[in-house]
Amino acid sequence: MRIITVCDYDGNVVALMSMPHDGFRPSLPGLPPGQQEVEIDVPDLTEDMNDEDRHSRLHELATRYRVDVGRKGFTAR
Repeated sequence: MRIITVCDYDGNVVALMSMPHDGFRPSLPGLPPGQQEVEIDVPDLTEDMNDEDRHSRLHELATRYRVDVGRKGFTAR
């Protein structure tokens, strides 16, 4: 799956969206100052997961990790 995150300049995840690899990639115009959009790859998050597992994994990504905005990848806190 493809994950689009909105994060602040410190890498804290403010919002995220998931979509299939071949799905439409939404544009997020007009983000507030101090926030940016970053696409990340999360190999263990797949389209064939049930909704509860996928939601749990997305929640974990948003609350336990932050985006390394210099390299555009996830780094543990």
